[in-house]
Amino acid sequence: MSTRERILDAAAEILRTRGVAQATTKEIALASEVSEPTLDKYFGDRERLLLAVLEERLPGLSRVSVRPGEGDVEDNLAELAHAVLDSYQRAIPMLGAILADRQRMAAHRTAMSRHGGGPDKAAGAFAGYLQAEQALGRGRRGDGPRRGRGAADRRLLP
Repeated sequence: MSTRERILDAAAEILRTRGVAQATTKEIALASEVSEPTLDKYFGDRERLLLAVLEERLPGLSRVSVRPGEGDVEDNLAELAHAVLDSYQRAIPMLGAILADRQRMAAHRTAMSRHGGGPDKAAGAFAGYLQAEQALGRGRRGDGPRRGRGAADRRLLP
């Protein structure tokens, strides 16, 4: 097993059991038998490590093989929704303490945005899928995200 894989396995276990707010890079380094500078070498910072764990150890959308133009649109949307919900159900216990603290949540949201992560990534996947289906003539006019104040205000269907 590669060093990166060992780090991800150790981080996933620690984050599952202790949560993001309580887990330390020192603890993750010790569990994966590497130094903290090695964590930095592979992931750059704590947020990138968290994103890697979420994406690679709790796969959501990455495990879905939905392709525009194939299958039933409604079935494909259901598959996307189930994948996102499954991922969120496994991630929320890790993030619980952060979600409960406004300041931590704001800092976490900023850090995740800097690295291209965050809950709006799922909304973007739905929007991209629906737009591709519409381009193929398979979506109803008006289906798709509505633009609101921000990603949290998007609604997928009218």
